[in-house]
Amino acid sequence: MLTVVGLFVSNFSLVSTLVTMLLWLLIKFVGCFALESETMVLLSEAWGVDLLSVSLLSLTVVVMLLSVVSDKTLYFGGELVLRPTLWVSLGGFSCFWLFMSVKWVSFFFFFESSMVPMILLILSSGSQPERLQASLQMLTYTFCACIPMLAMICVIILGKGTDHMVLVSMCSKGEVWGQTSWVFLLMGMMVKMPIFLVHGWLPKAHVEAPMSGSMMLAGVFLKTSVYGICRLCLCFGCIPIKMSLALASVSLWGSVVTSLVCLSCADIKRIIAYSSVAHMGIITSSLVMGTSLSWAGSVCVSLAHGICSPCLFMISGFVSNLSGSRSILICKGVLSGVPLMNLVWFIYNCFNLGAPPGSGFFGEYACYCGVLSLMSAYLIPMLIYLLTLGGSFSVMLYAITAHGPKSDLVSTWSAPPTREMACAVVGSCILMMSSLCLDMVLIG
Repeated sequence: MLTVVGLFVSNFSLVSTLVTMLLWLLIKFVGCFALESETMVLLSEAWGVDLLSVSLLSLTVVVMLLSVVSDKTLYFGGELVLRPTLWVSLGGFSCFWLFMSVKWVSFFFFFESSMVPMILLILSSGSQPERLQASLQMLTYTFCACIPMLAMICVIILGKGTDHMVLVSMCSKGEVWGQTSWVFLLMGMMVKMPIFLVHGWLPKAHVEAPMSGSMMLAGVFLKTSVYGICRLCLCFGCIPIKMSLALASVSLWGSVVTSLVCLSCADIKRIIAYSSVAHMGIITSSLVMGTSLSWAGSVCVSLAHGICSPCLFMISGFVSNLSGSRSILICKGVLSGVPLMNLVWFIYNCFNLGAPPGSGFFGEYACYCGVLSLMSAYLIPMLIYLLTLGGSFSVMLYAITAHGPKSDLVSTWSAPPTREMACAVVGSCILMMSSLCLDMVLIG
């Protein structure tokens, strides 16, 4: 079976074509839901889909294919290596079932179990001794945050007599949930988002994980919290205004701080990891506002980040292999001799800072408008700083690695690899296509 799969993924042009066709079919499927149904469509008693879940399901499929195709460490002698491929697949399938869960018990099970394959992947494929510390931090953060969330789900089941999201939503109309209940429910989501102050596990996990693990972590696993917060708000109403303002303020200030950290980092993977924290801070601040515009922007930025960030990790892996180091000083000018990869690196850094024609530009614009519509004017300078700093570290990351004299530690240049180029072209097409289909991927 693995031989057949290995032969399949070895044909890169076929893979890129199939991924593009799959995405187009999924977007058309999402369009049918947007036109024909504004509510959840139940596939069975425990599974269902709506516009949000179908969008995230399509993201999961695409990121899984890109991560398996592009990561050379998953192959040995032209065939897939069983163990790391198994962990990547199990993580993707856990997220796949999570996005279709309509019961809180199954949602919690897949929400927490999706991190187990990632921990096993870091332990089995990580090359540094620090992988033990990174795995322990992931386990500690998620375990400590899941206990209050599980306790609150048990309270909901005992109080409502069911854990079905649709029935709980119908039974909870008109009820006002206290801040303590919201803190318990959101604690697990904020850790896996991750919000600033509880984000320490993410950069270490990215640094120690192989390329496929970083791609799955940034592209899919972080989006499970976005899905969870949307489901909580659909079931129990909007988050209390004082709590939403506090969470938005912490998230935005955290994005500013992590952007400053990006400017001071020397590790390429760590820079991209902290940029993910900054983006997720923007998403969190917009999502907790509860308006239709802020929700639309949050989902759009989540989908754009789910494609852009994995491709950045993929290209950074090529840069690291070419130079033999992840240090941005040693990688100076390393892409100047690979014009095609230099161009792709430029395009994805532009997408990362939110430049058009990527869908992230429209999503961030909606996020900022949604946040400013409910927040005080004193946060306007902070948003300006965030926009400036976000563009600064993306420009710095590109300029250092793609321009200037090559380091003496890098002896030779290499031709652009077919795997990475095929996946990068597919990812860029997805980002530009989604900007033309905003009515299909946004939730209004």
